[in-house]
Amino acid sequence: MKKILIIFGVILTITSCRYSFEIEKIGLETELCVRSMVCADSTVNILLHKAVPITDIEKMDTSIISPILTLKCNGEEVETVMYIADNGGRKFTADAFTAGDKLEIVASAEGVETIMASTIVPDEFPPYEIDTIEILSYGYEDEFNTVIHYQDNPDTQDYYGVSVELLMKLT
Repeated sequence: MKKILIIFGVILTITSCRYSFEIEKIGLETELCVRSMVCADSTVNILLHKAVPITDIEKMDTSIISPILTLKCNGEEVETVMYIADNGGRKFTADAFTAGDKLEIVASAEGVETIMASTIVPDEFPPYEIDTIEILSYGYEDEFNTVIHYQDNPDTQDYYGVSVELLMKLT
Protein backbone atom coordinates (compact mmCIF):
# COMPACT_ATOMS: atom_id res chain seq x y z
CA MET A 1 0.00 0.00 0.00
CA LYS A 2 2.82 2.36 0.90
CA LYS A 3 4.51 1.73 -2.49
CA ILE A 4 1.26 2.51 -4.32
CA LEU A 5 0.95 5.85 -2.48
CA ILE A 6 4.57 6.75 -3.29
CA ILE A 7 4.12 5.85 -7.00
CA PHE A 8 0.85 7.83 -7.11
CA GLY A 9 2.57 10.82 -5.47
CA VAL A 10 5.45 10.72 -7.98
CA ILE A 11 3.00 10.54 -10.90
CA LEU A 12 1.14 13.59 -9.56
CA THR A 13 4.35 15.61 -9.27
CA ILE A 14 5.55 14.92 -12.81
CA THR A 15 2.24 15.52 -14.58
CA SER A 16 1.04 19.01 -15.34
CA CYS A 17 -1.67 20.95 -17.12
CA ARG A 18 -0.94 23.29 -19.96
CA TYR A 19 -3.41 25.70 -21.45
CA SER A 20 -2.27 28.18 -24.08
CA PHE A 21 -4.30 31.26 -24.89
CA GLU A 22 -3.88 34.50 -26.78
CA ILE A 23 -4.57 37.87 -25.26
CA GLU A 24 -6.74 39.65 -27.75
CA LYS A 25 -6.80 43.38 -28.22
CA ILE A 26 -10.37 44.40 -27.41
CA GLY A 27 -10.55 48.18 -27.40
CA LEU A 28 -7.63 48.60 -25.02
CA GLU A 29 -5.99 52.01 -25.08
CA THR A 30 -3.20 53.76 -23.23
CA GLU A 31 -4.71 55.68 -20.32
CA LEU A 32 -3.57 58.31 -17.90
CA CYS A 33 -3.18 57.00 -14.36
CA VAL A 34 -3.23 59.06 -11.13
CA ARG A 35 -1.99 57.62 -7.84
CA SER A 36 -2.03 59.41 -4.51
CA MET A 37 -2.52 58.69 -0.83
CA VAL A 38 -3.95 61.77 0.84
CA CYS A 39 -3.66 62.13 4.61
CA ALA A 40 -4.74 65.02 6.81
CA ASP A 41 -1.92 67.39 7.83
CA SER A 42 0.62 65.72 5.50
CA THR A 43 2.25 66.84 2.24
CA VAL A 44 0.34 65.45 -0.75
CA ASN A 45 2.19 63.53 -3.47
CA ILE A 46 0.34 62.84 -6.72
CA LEU A 47 1.92 60.51 -9.29
CA LEU A 48 0.81 60.84 -12.91
CA HIS A 49 1.85 58.32 -15.59
CA LYS A 50 0.52 56.33 -18.54
CA ALA A 51 -0.93 52.85 -18.10
CA VAL A 52 -0.06 50.78 -21.17
CA PRO A 53 -2.25 47.80 -22.19
CA ILE A 54 -0.58 44.41 -21.86
CA THR A 55 -1.05 43.87 -25.59
CA ASP A 56 1.35 46.80 -26.21
CA ILE A 57 3.97 45.61 -23.75
CA GLU A 58 6.69 45.54 -26.44
CA LYS A 59 6.15 49.29 -26.95
CA MET A 60 5.89 49.98 -23.23
CA ASP A 61 6.43 53.71 -22.90
CA THR A 62 4.93 55.16 -19.74
CA SER A 63 6.43 58.62 -20.24
CA ILE A 64 3.98 61.46 -20.70
CA ILE A 65 4.23 64.55 -22.89
CA SER A 66 2.97 68.00 -21.81
CA PRO A 67 1.31 66.92 -18.55
CA ILE A 68 -1.11 69.32 -16.89
CA LEU A 69 -2.54 68.73 -13.43
CA THR A 70 -5.07 71.05 -11.81
CA LEU A 71 -5.71 70.52 -8.11
CA LYS A 72 -8.55 72.28 -6.30
CA CYS A 73 -9.30 72.31 -2.58
CA ASN A 74 -12.86 73.28 -1.67
CA GLY A 75 -13.25 74.86 -5.14
CA GLU A 76 -10.05 76.96 -4.98
CA GLU A 77 -7.07 76.09 -7.20
CA VAL A 78 -3.99 74.96 -5.25
CA GLU A 79 -0.38 75.47 -6.34
CA THR A 80 1.57 72.28 -7.08
CA VAL A 81 5.24 71.65 -7.80
CA MET A 82 6.07 69.19 -10.60
CA TYR A 83 9.02 66.76 -10.71
CA ILE A 84 9.98 64.07 -13.23
CA ALA A 85 9.19 60.59 -11.86
CA ASP A 86 11.26 57.43 -12.37
CA ASN A 87 8.77 55.84 -14.79
CA GLY A 88 8.72 58.82 -17.19
CA GLY A 89 5.65 60.19 -15.50
CA ARG A 90 5.40 63.21 -13.24
CA LYS A 91 5.17 63.72 -9.50
CA PHE A 92 3.20 66.70 -8.20
CA THR A 93 3.42 67.86 -4.59
CA ALA A 94 1.16 70.22 -2.67
CA ASP A 95 0.98 71.52 0.88
CA ALA A 96 -1.00 69.65 3.50
CA PHE A 97 -4.80 69.73 3.70
CA THR A 98 -7.08 69.26 6.68
CA ALA A 99 -9.63 66.54 7.31
CA GLY A 100 -12.91 67.21 5.51
CA ASP A 101 -11.39 69.24 2.65
CA LYS A 102 -12.77 68.30 -0.78
CA LEU A 103 -10.01 67.75 -3.35
CA GLU A 104 -10.63 67.72 -7.11
CA ILE A 105 -8.03 66.69 -9.69
CA VAL A 106 -8.12 67.22 -13.46
CA ALA A 107 -5.16 65.67 -15.31
CA SER A 108 -4.27 65.65 -18.99
CA ALA A 109 -1.34 64.90 -21.27
CA GLU A 110 -0.70 64.72 -24.99
CA GLY A 111 -2.15 61.60 -26.64
CA VAL A 112 -4.36 60.45 -23.74
CA GLU A 113 -7.85 61.28 -22.54
CA THR A 114 -8.28 63.87 -19.76
CA ILE A 115 -9.31 62.37 -16.43
CA MET A 116 -11.00 63.75 -13.31
CA ALA A 117 -11.13 62.52 -9.73
CA SER A 118 -12.28 63.85 -6.38
CA THR A 119 -12.09 62.82 -2.75
CA ILE A 120 -12.65 64.09 0.78
CA VAL A 121 -9.50 64.25 2.92
CA PRO A 122 -9.98 61.63 5.65
CA ASP A 123 -9.31 62.05 9.35
CA GLU A 124 -6.02 60.79 10.71
CA PHE A 125 -5.41 57.05 10.69
CA PRO A 126 -6.73 55.51 13.93
CA PRO A 127 -4.17 54.54 16.60
CA TYR A 128 -2.39 51.33 15.60
CA GLU A 129 0.24 48.77 16.55
CA ILE A 130 2.55 46.91 14.18
CA ASP A 131 3.75 43.41 14.99
CA THR A 132 6.27 41.42 12.98
CA ILE A 133 5.09 37.91 13.66
CA GLU A 134 7.57 35.96 11.55
CA ILE A 135 10.85 36.54 9.76
CA LEU A 136 11.89 33.88 7.27
CA SER A 137 15.41 33.99 5.81
CA TYR A 138 16.26 32.54 2.41
CA GLY A 139 19.95 33.29 1.96
CA TYR A 140 20.05 36.91 0.77
CA GLU A 141 16.28 37.37 0.91
CA ASP A 142 14.18 37.82 4.04
CA GLU A 143 10.41 37.58 4.17
CA PHE A 144 8.51 39.46 6.86
CA ASN A 145 4.96 38.67 7.90
CA THR A 146 3.57 41.76 9.57
CA VAL A 147 0.20 42.47 11.19
CA ILE A 148 -1.27 45.95 11.75
CA HIS A 149 -3.81 46.18 14.58
CA TYR A 150 -6.22 49.13 14.68
CA GLN A 151 -9.78 49.93 15.76
CA ASP A 152 -11.93 51.42 13.00
CA ASN A 153 -15.15 53.33 13.59
CA PRO A 154 -17.86 51.13 11.98
CA ASP A 155 -20.15 54.16 11.48
CA THR A 156 -17.79 55.70 8.89
CA GLN A 157 -16.81 54.63 5.39
CA ASP A 158 -13.02 54.84 5.30
CA TYR A 159 -10.37 53.61 2.88
CA TYR A 160 -6.87 52.94 4.16
CA GLY A 161 -3.68 52.53 2.14
CA VAL A 162 -0.37 51.18 3.28
CA SER A 163 2.96 52.32 1.91
CA VAL A 164 5.91 50.05 2.70
CA GLU A 165 9.39 51.48 2.57
CA LEU A 166 12.24 49.00 2.69
CA LEU A 167 15.45 50.29 4.17
CA MET A 168 18.47 48.09 3.54
CA LYS A 169 21.35 48.01 5.94
CA LEU A 170 24.64 47.09 4.28
CA THR A 171 27.16 45.36 6.48
